[in-house]
Amino acid sequence: MSKRALKKQQNRQQMIQAAIELFSKKPFSEVSVRDITKKANVSPALLYQYFDDQQHLFLIAMQHENSKLLQELSQYSTIDDVAKGYITYFFEHDTLFQMMSHFMLQPKGYETSQIFVEETSKLFQIFKKALSKVASKEQLQVETQLLFSTLNGLLITYKNLPQYSKEQSLALILSLVEHSLQKIPTK
Repeated sequence: MSKRALKKQQNRQQMIQAAIELFSKKPFSEVSVRDITKKANVSPALLYQYFDDQQHLFLIAMQHENSKLLQELSQYSTIDDVAKGYITYFFEHDTLFQMMSHFMLQPKGYETSQIFVEETSKLFQIFKKALSKVASKEQLQVETQLLFSTLNGLLITYKNLPQYSKEQSLALILSLVEHSLQKIPTK
């Protein structure tokens, strides 16, 4: 790889890493292109050589973080393990959870990107594959959506309760996940 190509790759990666760090701490609307490029130590104009706009960079950063989650979840085959792995991952790796939360809580009007749809679909496929072993074919789509929403709702509701330690919150959520999984109609 030439020196110039290596520098381009480094610049792009620096911007992605800066975006990951900033977007995991603040909502999309509170992070500017200038914030990202300052943190990445590149000029603002350079960002547009690699990304269409700030939202495109955000989505690429989210995709980068989501790939780590997908890799983690792909090692599980049962729905119990996938669901518990999903919850545990977000307790150990808060960045993606924060980015997803900020994105999902944005006011309507932001364009939903194909990248976001594809990344969510990848997660759904892992859940659907594991659920297909226990849920009826007719209910598979609904059960996948319900479980995914339930897990995210549990994380939002109980992850950062001030009266619980991190370990207590995780134990509570995992016990609620276990209870929820028992409610899935089986074949």
